[in-house]
Amino acid sequence: MKYIVYVVAGIILLYLVFPIFIIIPMAFNSSPFLIFPPHGFSTQWFTQVIQDPNWVNGFKNSVIVAVSTTIISVILGTSAAFGLINVNPKIRGMVFGFLMLPIVVPLVIIAIALYNVFSDLGLVGTYAALIMSHTIIAVPYVISTTLSSLRSFDINLENAALSLGANRFQSFFRITFPIIFPGVLSGAIFAFMTSFDEIVIAQFIAGVNTQTLPIVMWNNIQMEITPNIAAVAAIIIVFTTAILLSITAYQFFKNRLFKGDLVQ
Repeated sequence: MKYIVYVVAGIILLYLVFPIFIIIPMAFNSSPFLIFPPHGFSTQWFTQVIQDPNWVNGFKNSVIVAVSTTIISVILGTSAAFGLINVNPKIRGMVFGFLMLPIVVPLVIIAIALYNVFSDLGLVGTYAALIMSHTIIAVPYVISTTLSSLRSFDINLENAALSLGANRFQSFFRITFPIIFPGVLSGAIFAFMTSFDEIVIAQFIAGVNTQTLPIVMWNNIQMEITPNIAAVAAIIIVFTTAILLSITAYQFFKNRLFKGDLVQ
């Protein structure tokens, strides 16, 4: 029975990653058109993307907004999770549901509402508006993952640290945060990817100088479809994969070192 599960899981995994095996070869196509299988081998499309200021600025804007969104979301989401864990269980579910609304409500509705607000404030087209907008939809992910870690956290560990002379700040960063760090890190990854990949809200809020990479990609395929778009997609795949592998390697070596300390 377990082999059947493995086979089904493998088929599903192959189905999910199959587009990657199509996009990356197309990025190295020597033809000026998107063709699969590719005709010849060429890196000219990567060169064009790297030398095009529109693509470079779009990537830079996406990184600036995503990193800023992640930092703010982690601070707000972790704080909200701590507040929720101490809320009366009878109303915790209601408050949690309210905080999850940004990922339930259609993005176009959020985008229209935010556009009206930021338009009145004169912030449309600024980094601040984009970061605040993306933070709204990213915070729920941090809350959810951090709250999951906090539910298995033993509060007696923090109380023990307080009884031994540590203040609240020291007990949090030396006892609580290292234990719930996997949940916070997961939320941070979700927040970063949500912001980096978001286009609906960005279409309403971003200006000419703050267009993110998804907007530049959308504008590009509106005008013409060239292998440039495949090259950009390949770069994004490598970029996100490198982030995930780095985090996985960090967690792996951290656990190995932690187990080594326990053995010693």
